[in-house]
Amino acid sequence: MFFKKNKMAAVALCGMFAAALATPFSAGISASAEEDVTTYAEQVAEADGVFDNLPVAGASANLSPFQVTLQPERTFVSAEELAQGDVHINTKVYFHGDNSISPRAFLLTYHASDSEHVYFDNSLNMAQRDSEDRTYSGGSYTSRYPEFCLGKLSRKNVFSPFGSCVLGDTIYERLNGGDVVRSDGNGGAYFTLSCNKLVDGVKTFVQEKVEIPASQMQIHADGSASFDYLYYDQNDPNFTQKTATIELPHYDATLSAGETYKGFHNTCYWTPAATETPAFFGYTDEFPCFSFDIVLRQGTPAGSYDVQLNDNCRLATSSFLVPLQLMNTTITVGAASGTITQDSTSPYYCFFAENDKEIRLNQGSGELISTVTSADGTTATQDVTDAVTCGQSPAELYAQQSGSAYVNPVPFTLNTQPLKNTDGTDYTKTLLIGKKGDTNLDGKVDVEDAVLVLQYYAKKAAGLESTLLEQATNEEEILSYFLSDIDTCSQNQGTDGGELSVEDAVQILTYYAQAAAGNNPVWSNR
Repeated sequence: MFFKKNKMAAVALCGMFAAALATPFSAGISASAEEDVTTYAEQVAEADGVFDNLPVAGASANLSPFQVTLQPERTFVSAEELAQGDVHINTKVYFHGDNSISPRAFLLTYHASDSEHVYFDNSLNMAQRDSEDRTYSGGSYTSRYPEFCLGKLSRKNVFSPFGSCVLGDTIYERLNGGDVVRSDGNGGAYFTLSCNKLVDGVKTFVQEKVEIPASQMQIHADGSASFDYLYYDQNDPNFTQKTATIELPHYDATLSAGETYKGFHNTCYWTPAATETPAFFGYTDEFPCFSFDIVLRQGTPAGSYDVQLNDNCRLATSSFLVPLQLMNTTITVGAASGTITQDSTSPYYCFFAENDKEIRLNQGSGELISTVTSADGTTATQDVTDAVTCGQSPAELYAQQSGSAYVNPVPFTLNTQPLKNTDGTDYTKTLLIGKKGDTNLDGKVDVEDAVLVLQYYAKKAAGLESTLLEQATNEEEILSYFLSDIDTCSQNQGTDGGELSVEDAVQILTYYAQAAAGNNPVWSNR
């Protein structure tokens, strides 16, 4: 069953068995207060050691990088909205990759480029609720949980998620035991240290309550607060007391006694139970792995505000780290239009018709620089790659066309606002969309597609020039290669490392055979 991890239980156990334990739980997650300490979830992940000594999957694993995508429900906020108060934008995080792997852990951390005007709230809450009937790529099911990408169905098609999470929704004391910081009901705070110290010269495990009165709170202009306290250095044989600081990002002096102070909501660390063998539920990106709110403070000025995944994000199996491509997002405030000044992105993008996620410019390589004009008339030149979309998914565009392959230029916008080239024409990208495995672009997956792949592979292996299609345009040949490269999904005919092989043909034949038998096959990625 999925639940929020309670590492505090481990602290309690340390207190119960202090006589038997040489080192308290806090030693496993302690950090130097002089360093730029990590989030509590990162400390727990480090203590668990699940990512330690794992190699990043190489070319031999035949595994394309997983995309980690931030998907806000919208990316534009007006100045009028922000004049009324803080604006919350629910944001979901998705993995996109091969669903045949079995994850053993993931760590997500992220930050705002401008923390003065942007903060985070409402981390994923997996509490059970009323049962709902739902559908996914594999059929129908029933669930009492929010949508989550890792889970399984019972024999009665009831969904249960794998694992548990440590979130960034609560403030913890992180150096001596990891206790939750709570309000004293009068604007102050309290928590308990669970650690070793010297008592009459003897190393002794203790639990000491620390009380911080409101008078010791340092209140900041952005609504946050901080306070200093004394902790015992567990790496010092004398357990010397040192000073550390705890930040409260959302200080509320009106909290009742015992209520917890809200955290930064900027991290999620997930692991399964020891007895579980986790699997993705449907496609990897069919359901989110996490969600939170991006919040813009009241009065945030016009401009662009980036939310970026940190480089320490991890996704691991039991034997390797999955290579990741981090895809960030940008929220614009008051933007009225954009004019392109520099574009190093690809002229075309390939997609599978099975993909129902909104197309975003940052799904490819390169960057897009634009002069952005705000509603108040001010201008700024900036990188808008993470803010540009076409507003539709590959599945939607493919359904609109009359042929068996979609090869068309499509206008892209700056968070729904006009985006123009310097000559005043609409900014467009050529989108190439078809059914996965449909090598000959006839709208179906069958034996002929596998034969074309085998012929192509045989000629290449013999050192001969080869194409998949006859009398095809360059874009159609690129799309055919992409649809045929089942495992590595090359966007540019193998120059990015994805190569066609016998295995691709075998997977196409396997899919065809399962479909012919009425088994409703689903690809491992889309």
